[in-house]
Amino acid sequence: MALFLPIHIWDREIDSRILLAVAASSEGITSVIGHEYNLSEIYKYHKYSTLFRHGRPRNNYRIKWNHDIISKGGITTIVDEEGSNDLEFHVHNSKRSYLPGVDRLSTKLCSKILTWCTAQEKLIKENTPTDCIKEMSNKLSCKLNTRLEILLPMNQNYYSRRSNIISEFFGKFVLISDNFGVKGFGDFDNNDSSGFLGNDIDNNRVAELQEQYQETKKRSEIFGSIIRKVIKMNPDILFVFRPHPVGSTIAWSKQIGEHRNLYIIYKETVDPWIHASRIMIHAGCTTGLQGILLNANVLDISHMIDPENKAMAISSKISNIVHNLDELNQKIRDAYYKTKKMNNKEREEDQIKIIENQNKSNQSLMKNYQEVFNSVVQSTNSSIKGINQCIHPSLHLSEESSIIDIINDTKKLDKIIRKEKSINEEANYILNTLKNTSNRQLSKGKIQSFDSQEILKRVSDATKVLQCKTPQSVYLKSHNVLIVGGAT
Repeated sequence: MALFLPIHIWDREIDSRILLAVAASSEGITSVIGHEYNLSEIYKYHKYSTLFRHGRPRNNYRIKWNHDIISKGGITTIVDEEGSNDLEFHVHNSKRSYLPGVDRLSTKLCSKILTWCTAQEKLIKENTPTDCIKEMSNKLSCKLNTRLEILLPMNQNYYSRRSNIISEFFGKFVLISDNFGVKGFGDFDNNDSSGFLGNDIDNNRVAELQEQYQETKKRSEIFGSIIRKVIKMNPDILFVFRPHPVGSTIAWSKQIGEHRNLYIIYKETVDPWIHASRIMIHAGCTTGLQGILLNANVLDISHMIDPENKAMAISSKISNIVHNLDELNQKIRDAYYKTKKMNNKEREEDQIKIIENQNKSNQSLMKNYQEVFNSVVQSTNSSIKGINQCIHPSLHLSEESSIIDIINDTKKLDKIIRKEKSINEEANYILNTLKNTSNRQLSKGKIQSFDSQEILKRVSDATKVLQCKTPQSVYLKSHNVLIVGGAT
Protein backbone atom coordinates (compact mmCIF):
# COMPACT_ATOMS: atom_id res chain seq x y z
CA MET A 1 0.00 0.00 0.00
CA ALA A 2 1.80 3.18 -1.17
CA LEU A 3 1.03 6.85 -0.60
CA PHE A 4 3.14 9.15 -2.79
CA LEU A 5 3.67 12.65 -1.43
CA PRO A 6 5.58 14.67 -4.07
CA ILE A 7 6.75 18.09 -2.90
CA HIS A 8 6.49 21.19 -5.08
CA ILE A 9 8.16 23.67 -2.70
CA TRP A 10 10.14 21.72 -0.14
CA ASP A 11 10.27 24.27 2.70
CA ARG A 12 6.53 24.91 2.52
CA GLU A 13 5.32 21.32 2.37
CA ILE A 14 7.85 18.92 3.93
CA ASP A 15 6.65 19.04 7.54
CA SER A 16 2.94 18.61 6.85
CA ARG A 17 3.82 15.64 4.62
CA ILE A 18 5.93 14.06 7.35
CA LEU A 19 3.01 14.42 9.77
CA LEU A 20 0.72 12.77 7.21
CA ALA A 21 3.21 9.96 6.50
CA VAL A 22 3.67 9.12 10.18
CA ALA A 23 -0.10 9.09 10.72
CA ALA A 24 -0.49 6.82 7.68
CA SER A 25 2.19 4.42 8.98
CA SER A 26 -0.02 3.58 11.97
CA GLU A 27 -2.54 2.26 9.43
CA GLY A 28 0.04 0.07 7.68
CA ILE A 29 0.54 2.49 4.77
CA THR A 30 4.00 3.11 3.31
CA SER A 31 4.51 6.74 2.26
CA VAL A 32 7.14 8.12 -0.11
CA ILE A 33 8.15 11.80 0.18
CA GLY A 34 10.41 13.50 -2.34
CA HIS A 35 10.70 16.29 -4.87
CA GLU A 36 7.92 16.07 -7.45
CA TYR A 37 10.32 15.63 -10.36
CA ASN A 38 12.36 12.96 -8.58
CA LEU A 39 9.26 10.86 -7.93
CA SER A 40 7.41 11.46 -11.19
CA GLU A 41 8.88 8.55 -13.15
CA ILE A 42 8.11 5.91 -10.54
CA TYR A 43 4.31 6.18 -10.74
CA LYS A 44 4.06 4.13 -13.92
CA TYR A 45 5.68 1.17 -12.16
CA HIS A 46 3.72 1.17 -8.90
CA LYS A 47 0.17 -0.26 -8.85
CA TYR A 48 -2.79 0.64 -6.66
CA SER A 49 -1.27 3.70 -5.04
CA THR A 50 -2.43 7.12 -3.87
CA LEU A 51 -0.92 10.37 -5.13
CA PHE A 52 -1.42 13.49 -3.00
CA ARG A 53 0.13 16.60 -4.51
CA HIS A 54 0.02 20.38 -4.73
CA GLY A 55 -1.74 21.96 -7.69
CA ARG A 56 -4.96 22.98 -9.38
CA PRO A 57 -6.84 20.74 -11.86
CA ARG A 58 -4.99 22.16 -14.87
CA ASN A 59 -3.84 20.29 -17.96
CA ASN A 60 -0.11 20.89 -17.56
CA TYR A 61 2.93 18.66 -17.07
CA ARG A 62 1.67 17.42 -13.68
CA ILE A 63 -1.49 15.89 -15.13
CA LYS A 64 0.64 13.12 -16.66
CA TRP A 65 1.54 12.05 -13.13
CA ASN A 66 -2.17 11.70 -12.34
CA HIS A 67 -2.61 9.63 -15.50
CA ASP A 68 0.20 7.24 -14.54
CA ILE A 69 -1.28 6.67 -11.08
CA ILE A 70 -4.87 6.20 -12.27
CA SER A 71 -3.85 3.93 -15.15
CA LYS A 72 -2.31 1.60 -12.55
CA GLY A 73 -5.51 1.43 -10.51
CA GLY A 74 -4.62 4.21 -8.08
CA ILE A 75 -6.28 7.45 -6.95
CA THR A 76 -5.13 11.07 -7.15
CA THR A 77 -5.91 13.90 -4.74
CA ILE A 78 -4.73 17.48 -5.26
CA VAL A 79 -4.76 20.66 -3.17
CA ASP A 80 -3.88 24.30 -3.83
CA GLU A 81 -1.34 25.08 -1.10
CA GLU A 82 -2.27 28.79 -1.13
CA GLY A 83 -5.95 27.89 -0.80
CA SER A 84 -8.19 30.51 0.73
CA ASN A 85 -5.66 33.25 1.36
CA ASP A 86 -5.66 34.74 -2.16
CA LEU A 87 -9.34 34.27 -2.95
CA GLU A 88 -10.28 37.93 -3.03
CA PHE A 89 -7.39 38.69 -5.37
CA HIS A 90 -8.81 36.21 -7.85
CA VAL A 91 -12.38 37.46 -7.37
CA HIS A 92 -11.38 41.09 -8.00
CA ASN A 93 -9.17 40.12 -10.93
CA SER A 94 -11.73 38.10 -12.85
CA LYS A 95 -9.97 38.78 -16.15
CA ARG A 96 -7.21 36.52 -14.84
CA SER A 97 -8.45 32.97 -14.80
CA TYR A 98 -8.05 31.04 -11.56
CA LEU A 99 -7.86 27.82 -13.56
CA PRO A 100 -5.98 28.39 -16.83
CA GLY A 101 -5.73 25.11 -18.71
CA VAL A 102 -8.55 23.24 -16.98
CA ASP A 103 -10.39 20.88 -19.33
CA ARG A 104 -12.26 17.58 -19.34
CA LEU A 105 -9.08 15.51 -19.27
CA SER A 106 -7.52 17.33 -16.33
CA THR A 107 -10.81 17.13 -14.43
CA LYS A 108 -11.21 13.43 -15.16
CA LEU A 109 -7.68 12.62 -13.96
CA CYS A 110 -8.29 14.08 -10.50
CA SER A 111 -10.03 11.61 -8.20
CA LYS A 112 -10.56 14.31 -5.59
CA ILE A 113 -9.85 18.05 -5.35
CA LEU A 114 -9.46 19.30 -1.79
CA THR A 115 -10.48 22.89 -1.04
CA TRP A 116 -9.88 25.05 2.02
CA CYS A 117 -13.40 26.50 2.14
CA THR A 118 -16.74 26.84 0.33
CA ALA A 119 -15.70 30.20 -1.17
CA GLN A 120 -12.82 28.45 -2.96
CA GLU A 121 -15.21 25.80 -4.28
CA LYS A 122 -17.42 28.55 -5.70
CA LEU A 123 -14.44 30.21 -7.40
CA ILE A 124 -13.34 26.92 -8.94
CA LYS A 125 -16.82 26.27 -10.38
CA GLU A 126 -17.00 29.79 -11.81
CA ASN A 127 -13.71 29.24 -13.65
CA THR A 128 -14.49 25.74 -14.92
CA PRO A 129 -15.63 25.20 -18.56
CA THR A 130 -19.34 24.47 -18.85
CA ASP A 131 -18.86 20.90 -20.05
CA CYS A 132 -16.76 20.07 -16.95
CA ILE A 133 -18.76 21.71 -14.16
CA LYS A 134 -20.82 18.66 -13.17
CA GLU A 135 -17.81 16.36 -12.93
CA MET A 136 -15.76 19.05 -11.20
CA SER A 137 -18.50 19.61 -8.60
CA ASN A 138 -18.58 15.91 -7.77
CA LYS A 139 -14.85 15.89 -7.08
CA LEU A 140 -14.59 18.96 -4.86
CA SER A 141 -14.16 18.17 -1.16
CA CYS A 142 -13.82 20.81 1.57
CA LYS A 143 -11.30 19.69 4.21
CA LEU A 144 -9.07 21.31 6.81
CA ASN A 145 -5.82 21.74 4.89
CA THR A 146 -2.69 19.85 5.99
CA ARG A 147 -0.83 23.17 6.11
CA LEU A 148 -3.24 24.29 8.86
CA GLU A 149 -3.68 20.93 10.57
CA ILE A 150 -0.07 20.90 11.70
CA LEU A 151 -0.76 24.21 13.52
CA LEU A 152 -3.55 22.83 15.73
CA PRO A 153 -2.67 22.90 19.46
CA MET A 154 -1.98 19.17 19.67
CA ASN A 155 0.50 19.29 16.79
CA GLN A 156 2.31 22.57 17.47
CA ASN A 157 4.88 20.86 19.69
CA TYR A 158 6.17 19.21 16.53
CA TYR A 159 8.22 22.40 16.03
CA SER A 160 9.44 22.82 19.63
CA ARG A 161 12.86 21.24 19.08
CA ARG A 162 13.71 23.54 16.18
CA SER A 163 12.14 26.70 17.59
CA ASN A 164 14.20 26.20 20.78
CA ILE A 165 17.39 26.06 18.71
CA ILE A 166 16.43 29.24 16.82
CA SER A 167 15.63 31.06 20.07
CA GLU A 168 18.91 30.03 21.65
CA PHE A 169 20.90 31.30 18.69
CA PHE A 170 19.04 34.53 17.82
CA GLY A 171 17.40 35.50 21.09
CA LYS A 172 14.65 38.08 20.56
CA PHE A 173 13.95 39.02 16.93
CA VAL A 174 11.35 40.46 14.57
CA LEU A 175 10.40 38.11 11.73
CA ILE A 176 9.71 39.57 8.26
CA SER A 177 8.04 37.36 5.65
CA ASP A 178 8.23 37.99 1.89
CA ASN A 179 5.38 36.64 -0.23
CA PHE A 180 6.11 38.36 -3.55
CA GLY A 181 8.44 35.86 -5.20
CA VAL A 182 9.43 38.41 -7.85
CA LYS A 183 13.03 37.28 -7.96
CA GLY A 184 13.65 33.57 -7.86
CA PHE A 185 16.70 31.92 -6.36
CA GLY A 186 19.66 32.92 -8.54
CA ASP A 187 17.74 35.66 -10.43
CA PHE A 188 19.50 38.99 -9.98
CA ASP A 189 18.53 40.93 -13.11
CA ASN A 190 15.90 43.51 -12.15
CA ASN A 191 14.42 43.42 -15.63
CA ASP A 192 14.24 39.66 -15.99
CA SER A 193 10.78 38.16 -15.34
CA SER A 194 11.49 34.62 -16.58
CA GLY A 195 11.67 33.17 -13.07
CA PHE A 196 8.32 34.70 -12.15
CA LEU A 197 6.61 33.51 -15.35
CA GLY A 198 7.80 29.90 -15.09
CA ASN A 199 8.51 27.36 -17.80
CA ASP A 200 5.11 25.78 -18.39
CA ILE A 201 2.84 28.77 -19.05
CA ASP A 202 0.38 28.99 -21.89
CA ASN A 203 1.67 31.41 -24.56
CA ASN A 204 -1.73 33.11 -24.48
CA ARG A 205 -1.11 34.12 -20.87
CA VAL A 206 2.32 35.73 -21.28
CA ALA A 207 0.94 39.27 -21.55
CA GLU A 208 -1.36 38.70 -18.56
CA LEU A 209 1.48 37.40 -16.41
CA GLN A 210 3.84 40.15 -17.54
CA GLU A 211 1.29 42.68 -16.28
CA GLN A 212 0.96 40.77 -13.00
CA TYR A 213 4.75 40.66 -12.71
CA GLN A 214 5.07 44.42 -13.07
CA GLU A 215 2.37 45.01 -10.44
CA THR A 216 3.97 42.54 -8.03
CA LYS A 217 7.44 44.00 -8.66
CA LYS A 218 6.18 47.49 -7.79
CA ARG A 219 4.57 46.25 -4.56
CA SER A 220 7.71 44.35 -3.57
CA GLU A 221 9.84 47.48 -4.07
CA ILE A 222 7.56 49.49 -1.78
CA PHE A 223 7.63 46.62 0.74
CA GLY A 224 11.43 46.60 0.63
CA SER A 225 11.58 50.38 1.10
CA ILE A 226 9.37 50.18 4.21
CA ILE A 227 11.42 47.38 5.69
CA ARG A 228 14.69 49.21 5.00
CA LYS A 229 13.42 52.31 6.82
CA VAL A 230 12.14 50.48 9.90
CA ILE A 231 15.40 48.53 10.21
CA LYS A 232 17.39 51.78 10.13
CA MET A 233 15.06 53.32 12.72
CA ASN A 234 15.72 50.47 15.17
CA PRO A 235 19.44 49.61 15.29
CA ASP A 236 18.87 48.05 18.73
CA ILE A 237 16.36 45.48 17.43
CA LEU A 238 17.28 42.31 15.54
CA PHE A 239 15.36 41.56 12.32
CA VAL A 240 15.23 38.23 10.48
CA PHE A 241 14.02 38.49 6.88
CA ARG A 242 12.76 35.32 5.21
CA PRO A 243 12.47 35.46 1.40
CA HIS A 244 9.73 33.58 -0.42
CA PRO A 245 10.57 29.82 -0.42
CA VAL A 246 11.96 30.08 -3.97
CA GLY A 247 13.10 33.71 -3.61
CA SER A 248 16.54 35.22 -3.95
CA THR A 249 18.44 36.26 -0.82
CA ILE A 250 20.88 38.31 -2.91
CA ALA A 251 18.14 40.28 -4.67
CA TRP A 252 16.65 41.25 -1.30
CA SER A 253 20.09 42.12 0.08
CA LYS A 254 20.55 44.55 -2.78
CA GLN A 255 17.12 46.05 -2.25
CA ILE A 256 17.18 46.37 1.55
CA GLY A 257 20.89 46.90 2.00
CA GLU A 258 23.33 45.62 4.60
CA HIS A 259 22.55 46.22 8.25
CA ARG A 260 24.23 44.87 11.38
CA ASN A 261 20.82 44.13 12.90
CA LEU A 262 19.50 42.18 9.89
CA TYR A 263 19.79 38.56 8.82
CA ILE A 264 18.34 37.49 5.46
CA ILE A 265 17.96 33.75 5.80
CA TYR A 266 16.61 31.11 3.47
CA LYS A 267 16.18 28.14 5.78
CA GLU A 268 13.40 25.52 5.93
CA THR A 269 9.78 25.75 7.09
CA VAL A 270 8.62 29.11 8.46
CA ASP A 271 6.60 27.76 11.42
CA PRO A 272 9.47 27.26 13.93
CA TRP A 273 10.65 30.78 13.07
CA ILE A 274 7.17 32.12 13.86
CA HIS A 275 7.24 30.23 17.17
CA ALA A 276 10.60 31.75 18.09
CA SER A 277 9.92 35.33 16.97
CA ARG A 278 8.80 38.25 19.12
CA ILE A 279 6.64 39.75 16.35
CA MET A 280 5.95 39.01 12.67
CA ILE A 281 5.55 41.43 9.72
CA HIS A 282 4.01 40.51 6.37
CA ALA A 283 1.94 41.93 3.50
CA GLY A 284 -0.77 39.41 2.71
CA CYS A 285 1.35 36.27 2.98
CA THR A 286 -0.24 32.92 3.85
CA THR A 287 2.39 32.68 6.58
CA GLY A 288 0.49 35.54 8.24
CA LEU A 289 -2.51 33.21 8.53
CA GLN A 290 -0.21 30.57 9.98
CA GLY A 291 1.07 33.14 12.47
CA ILE A 292 -2.46 34.01 13.57
CA LEU A 293 -3.28 30.35 14.15
CA LEU A 294 -0.08 30.07 16.21
CA ASN A 295 -1.22 33.03 18.37
CA ALA A 296 1.74 35.11 17.22
CA ASN A 297 1.82 38.93 17.24
CA VAL A 298 1.26 39.52 13.51
CA LEU A 299 1.44 42.92 11.74
CA ASP A 300 0.28 43.45 8.17
CA ILE A 301 1.60 46.41 6.13
CA SER A 302 -0.50 45.93 2.98
CA HIS A 303 -2.23 49.28 3.55
CA MET A 304 1.14 51.02 3.61
CA ILE A 305 1.87 49.55 0.20
CA ASP A 306 -1.54 50.15 -1.38
CA PRO A 307 -4.13 52.05 0.73
CA GLU A 308 -6.84 51.49 -1.91
CA ASN A 309 -6.33 47.75 -2.21
CA LYS A 310 -9.76 46.10 -2.36
CA ALA A 311 -8.48 42.58 -2.81
CA MET A 312 -6.63 42.10 0.43
CA ALA A 313 -5.59 38.60 1.39
CA ILE A 314 -7.37 36.88 4.24
CA SER A 315 -4.17 36.93 6.28
CA SER A 316 -4.11 40.73 5.97
CA LYS A 317 -7.64 41.16 7.25
CA ILE A 318 -7.14 39.06 10.36
CA SER A 319 -3.73 40.55 11.22
CA ASN A 320 -3.04 43.73 13.16
CA ILE A 321 -3.21 46.18 10.24
CA VAL A 322 -0.65 49.00 10.24
CA HIS A 323 -1.26 52.23 8.28
CA ASN A 324 1.96 54.25 8.50
CA LEU A 325 5.64 54.03 9.40
CA ASP A 326 5.33 55.65 12.83
CA GLU A 327 2.59 53.20 13.82
CA LEU A 328 4.66 50.28 12.55
CA ASN A 329 7.72 51.45 14.46
CA GLN A 330 5.77 51.88 17.70
CA LYS A 331 4.11 48.47 17.49
CA ILE A 332 7.47 46.82 16.86
CA ARG A 333 9.09 48.51 19.85
CA ASP A 334 6.13 47.80 22.12
CA ALA A 335 6.17 44.12 21.21
CA TYR A 336 9.94 43.81 21.37
CA TYR A 337 10.44 45.47 24.75
CA LYS A 338 7.14 45.66 26.60
CA THR A 339 5.03 42.64 25.72
CA LYS A 340 5.74 39.54 27.75
CA LYS A 341 6.27 36.63 25.41
CA MET A 342 5.87 33.07 26.61
CA ASN A 343 9.07 31.10 26.39
CA ASN A 344 8.98 27.68 24.76
CA LYS A 345 8.55 25.85 28.06
CA GLU A 346 5.61 28.09 29.04
CA ARG A 347 4.06 27.66 25.58
CA GLU A 348 4.39 23.89 25.77
CA GLU A 349 2.80 23.86 29.24
CA ASP A 350 -0.02 26.06 27.98
CA GLN A 351 -0.64 23.74 25.04
CA ILE A 352 -0.61 20.70 27.31
CA LYS A 353 -3.24 22.35 29.53
CA ILE A 354 -5.42 23.05 26.48
CA ILE A 355 -5.26 19.43 25.34
CA GLU A 356 -5.86 18.12 28.88
CA ASN A 357 -8.93 20.32 29.23
CA GLN A 358 -10.25 19.21 25.85
CA ASN A 359 -9.82 15.55 26.70
CA LYS A 360 -10.45 15.51 30.47
CA SER A 361 -13.77 13.71 30.01
CA ASN A 362 -12.02 10.80 28.33
CA GLN A 363 -8.28 10.41 28.91
CA SER A 364 -8.24 7.18 26.94
CA LEU A 365 -8.59 9.25 23.77
CA MET A 366 -4.82 9.87 23.95
CA LYS A 367 -4.30 6.29 22.83
CA ASN A 368 -5.89 6.78 19.46
CA TYR A 369 -4.69 9.35 16.93
CA GLN A 370 -7.88 9.71 14.93
CA GLU A 371 -10.11 10.20 17.96
CA VAL A 372 -7.69 12.66 19.56
CA PHE A 373 -7.33 14.54 16.31
CA ASN A 374 -11.07 14.80 15.79
CA SER A 375 -11.49 15.97 19.37
CA VAL A 376 -8.93 18.73 18.95
CA VAL A 377 -10.34 19.78 15.57
CA GLN A 378 -13.86 20.04 16.96
CA SER A 379 -12.78 22.15 19.90
CA THR A 380 -10.42 24.47 18.04
CA ASN A 381 -12.23 24.83 14.74
CA SER A 382 -14.86 27.14 16.22
CA SER A 383 -12.20 29.85 16.55
CA ILE A 384 -11.03 29.24 12.98
CA LYS A 385 -14.59 29.50 11.70
CA GLY A 386 -15.14 32.62 13.78
CA ILE A 387 -12.11 34.31 12.25
CA ASN A 388 -13.17 33.61 8.72
CA GLN A 389 -16.89 34.27 9.06
CA CYS A 390 -15.96 37.82 10.08
CA ILE A 391 -14.01 38.22 6.85
CA HIS A 392 -16.34 36.77 4.27
CA PRO A 393 -19.88 35.49 4.89
CA SER A 394 -19.38 32.46 2.66
CA LEU A 395 -15.92 31.55 3.95
CA HIS A 396 -15.84 28.43 6.09
CA LEU A 397 -12.96 26.13 6.92
CA SER A 398 -14.02 22.52 7.24
CA GLU A 399 -13.90 20.62 10.52
CA GLU A 400 -12.96 17.48 8.62
CA SER A 401 -9.33 16.39 8.55
CA SER A 402 -7.66 16.10 5.14
CA ILE A 403 -5.03 13.82 6.73
CA ILE A 404 -7.66 11.33 7.86
CA ASP A 405 -9.46 11.65 4.52
CA ILE A 406 -6.32 10.80 2.52
CA ILE A 407 -5.50 7.86 4.80
CA ASN A 408 -9.04 6.46 4.52
CA ASP A 409 -9.03 6.81 0.73
CA THR A 410 -5.72 4.95 0.54
CA LYS A 411 -7.05 2.14 2.74
CA LYS A 412 -9.96 1.68 0.33
CA LEU A 413 -7.57 0.43 -2.35
CA ASP A 414 -8.21 -3.27 -1.82
CA LYS A 415 -5.88 -4.63 -4.50
CA ILE A 416 -2.57 -4.14 -2.75
CA ILE A 417 0.71 -5.42 -4.14
CA ARG A 418 3.92 -6.04 -2.12
CA LYS A 419 1.86 -5.97 1.06
CA GLU A 420 4.30 -8.30 2.79
CA LYS A 421 7.40 -6.26 1.93
CA SER A 422 9.34 -4.71 4.80
CA ILE A 423 10.21 -1.02 4.79
CA ASN A 424 13.77 -1.85 3.66
CA GLU A 425 12.50 -4.01 0.80
CA GLU A 426 10.10 -1.24 -0.20
CA ALA A 427 12.93 1.30 -0.06
CA ASN A 428 15.19 -0.90 -2.19
CA TYR A 429 12.41 -1.40 -4.74
CA ILE A 430 11.85 2.35 -5.01
CA LEU A 431 15.59 3.09 -5.12
CA ASN A 432 16.17 0.55 -7.91
CA THR A 433 13.22 1.96 -9.84
CA LEU A 434 14.55 5.51 -9.49
CA LYS A 435 18.00 4.42 -10.67
CA ASN A 436 16.46 3.07 -13.86
CA THR A 437 14.46 6.20 -14.65
CA SER A 438 15.54 9.54 -16.04
CA ASN A 439 14.72 12.50 -13.84
CA ARG A 440 13.97 16.01 -15.04
CA GLN A 441 16.68 18.52 -14.09
CA LEU A 442 15.60 20.19 -10.88
CA SER A 443 15.27 23.96 -10.63
CA LYS A 444 18.15 25.45 -8.64
CA GLY A 445 15.58 27.42 -6.67
CA LYS A 446 13.64 24.35 -5.54
CA ILE A 447 16.30 21.78 -4.73
CA GLN A 448 16.45 21.10 -1.01
CA SER A 449 18.36 18.44 0.86
CA PHE A 450 18.61 17.62 4.55
CA ASP A 451 21.01 15.81 6.78
CA SER A 452 19.78 12.25 7.21
CA GLN A 453 19.72 12.53 10.99
CA GLU A 454 17.67 15.75 10.87
CA ILE A 455 15.00 14.29 8.61
CA LEU A 456 14.68 11.22 10.85
CA LYS A 457 14.44 13.48 13.92
CA ARG A 458 11.41 15.11 12.31
CA VAL A 459 9.80 11.70 11.92
CA SER A 460 10.44 11.18 15.64
CA ASP A 461 8.96 14.63 16.43
CA ALA A 462 5.80 13.74 14.50
CA THR A 463 5.53 10.36 16.23
CA LYS A 464 5.60 12.05 19.63
CA VAL A 465 2.90 14.64 18.92
CA LEU A 466 0.63 12.07 17.26
CA GLN A 467 1.06 9.60 20.13
CA CYS A 468 1.41 6.74 17.66
CA LYS A 469 3.75 3.79 17.22
CA THR A 470 7.24 4.46 15.91
CA PRO A 471 7.39 3.94 12.12
CA GLN A 472 10.32 2.50 10.23
CA SER A 473 11.95 5.23 8.17
CA VAL A 474 14.56 5.29 5.42
CA TYR A 475 15.98 8.53 3.99
CA LEU A 476 17.66 8.03 0.61
CA LYS A 477 19.90 11.10 0.59
CA SER A 478 21.24 10.33 -2.89
CA HIS A 479 17.73 10.81 -4.29
CA ASN A 480 16.40 13.10 -1.55
CA VAL A 481 13.54 10.67 -0.86
CA LEU A 482 12.06 9.73 2.52
CA ILE A 483 10.16 6.47 2.95
CA VAL A 484 8.00 6.04 6.05
CA GLY A 485 5.97 2.95 6.90
CA GLY A 486 5.53 -0.20 8.89
CA ALA A 487 4.85 1.20 12.37
CA THR A 488 6.35 -1.07 15.04
